[in-house]
Order: sequence, then structure tokens, then C-alpha cells
Amino acid sequence: MQTLVAALVRVACAVAIGLAGPWAGAPAQAQMKQNWMYASSVPAHEQKPAFPVKDKAIRIVVADPAGSAADAQARAVAPQLAALLGVPVEVDNRPGGGSLLAAQEVLNSLPDGHTLFYAASATLAQTPHVLNAASFDPLNDFAPITVSAADPLLLLVGRAVPARSVAELIAYGRAHPGQLKFASVGVGSPSHLLGATLAANTGVDMGHVPCTSNADCIDALATGRVQLVFDTAPAAARAVQSGQARVLAVVAPQRSPFHPGVPTFKEQGVDDLEVSGFFAWVAPGGVRPETAASLHSAISKSLQHASVQAAFEAGAYRAESSTPQELTARVKGAFDTWGGLVRRAGIPKQ
Repeated sequence: MQTLVAALVRVACAVAIGLAGPWAGAPAQAQMKQNWMYASSVPAHEQKPAFPVKDKAIRIVVADPAGSAADAQARAVAPQLAALLGVPVEVDNRPGGGSLLAAQEVLNSLPDGHTLFYAASATLAQTPHVLNAASFDPLNDFAPITVSAADPLLLLVGRAVPARSVAELIAYGRAHPGQLKFASVGVGSPSHLLGATLAANTGVDMGHVPCTSNADCIDALATGRVQLVFDTAPAAARAVQSGQARVLAVVAPQRSPFHPGVPTFKEQGVDDLEVSGFFAWVAPGGVRPETAASLHSAISKSLQHASVQAAFEAGAYRAESSTPQELTARVKGAFDTWGGLVRRAGIPKQ
């Protein structure tokens, strides 16, 4: 009987792939094929294998290079996760393609719980709005596990800019049309969309200067090539401590615990700049509920470990966790907000 049921499942998967092919997107087709291959490769009496598989490593895919904030956080969690699950845990850095190389690597992996994506909210909530190659559905093609840390951006201005508040920056920009320029890591990036939104909402004529990296953006600010930039708390802290910049506002619904004296944009009278970035743990879509529950329990416990908390705080982040449902709601909210910003800024997909 088990053999018959398993065979029928595999036939149903194959038929679904054939019927859905003309209408399903590439990621969905790839996921369906992966699920079919997975079902076909497991003996009928083992259709629900235990998780984790003994001696099989869990791979954490990170879209950023070694030394980045995401990399440091994933590596802090990895040993705790390994201890709780009893299998090796490795970090796999896949930078490039606007985070699409990492996302596709996860989407193409078996949904067996042994591949995880430590994803920035920009990948899940923003990239699909600005890159044609990002054809995945962040709410259905990935299985939510938990939020991991907040990642708010801050508005920095160079030391040559006299403004001490957003209102003063707006007044300065209006009095010096075309003289303010903002840096970003590329068209469609969070720093670009926020700069374009700030210009559109305040009527200030500002130029955009694309840079190759966050470090290049800070260098452009320090050398006066640009006058403002949106960047993360760690980068802001370094720039402020070195005297290269001042922080004027935080991009979030509430103030950052690491910069409690810095007001939000809304507090300073500017709307539409309340989207808060975050990091999250997701798995390939199709992972079994039991496996997702095991991952959620282990990752949430890891995030509470003192060494992990300390590692996150050293980078000016606060480790946190959530239910999968809360993560889904957070991704959807950010997805809708970024979509609105992209439309209002008139940025076409590339």
C-alpha cells in the first residue's frame, strides 16, 4: 500500500509539472522539479526522512562576502545551531548579482532542511520590484523560519554640509539646487530608492552617484564627492567616530537603540521613509512542516545564546526572533512598502 501511495505521489508531481509548465515561472518550475526529484529519490517506506540527516551538513547561504554583517551573524549562529542539531553547519558565501546568485542557489536546493538562506529584507522585499531576473515570489518560493535582526538605515551627511536636522538639510538643498548629491550601491538598491524618495518628497534637486560598495559610498562622502548617503548603523558609527559624517535620521518606524538620540524621518516631518530593514532565516519552499519547526526551534534558541547576542551587538545589531507567521507578515509589509516607493520614484525594472 505504501509503495502504491508513493508511486501515485510521484506521478501526480510529474503531471503537475507538465500542466503548470506553460504558466508557472522559472523558480516555481524548478521547485516543482526539485520536489519531484526528491520524492523519486526516497524509497517509499522512507517518504518522511528524519531531520537532520546524520552526518549531512547544514549549509547557510549568505549573499554577502566574508567579513560583512550578514556573514558575521551567520557565522555566530552556526556553531550554536550545530550543537543543537548534532550535524555540521557551514556558511556558504555567494555574493553577486544583486543577491540573486544566493537566492537562486537556495531555490535550486532540495527542500530537506539542509539548505538555509540568511537573507536581507532587501532581497526578499525589494529586489523583485527592480530586477527582472528576480522572478521568485518571496512569500511562496521560500519557507519562512524566523526574523534574526533589525537592519535600519541611517541618513548621513558629510562634514561640509551645515545641516543638523532633516529640515535644515531640506532648506539647504532648496537654497543650493543641484549641489546635493547622494551615493548608493546602485540603481534600485535601498540607498538609491531612499535618496530618490527623499528628493521627490521634499522637492530638493539632488543628483545620484552610483558606487561599487558601501565602503565606496562612505569614501565618496568623506572625500566630498557626495553630500549624503543612506547606510547601516555600523558604517554610520565608523563614519561619525572618524569625524567624516553626521547622522540626521533613522529610516524606521522607531528610533534605533544604538542611536537613541537620532530621530526618525516621521518625527522630522518627512513621510514614506519608515521602512525598516531586517535579516531573516528562510528555507527553500516545500520544506516539511516538521523540519521547518525543528529549524525554527534551533535557530531561535541559538539567537538567545549569550555569545550570539554579543556578536550581533558588536556589529550594532540586536538579535531577535519571531514566529514564521510574523516573518511572513513582515516580508509582505516590506514588499508592499518598497513596491510603493519604486512606483513613486518611477524606477523601471532592469
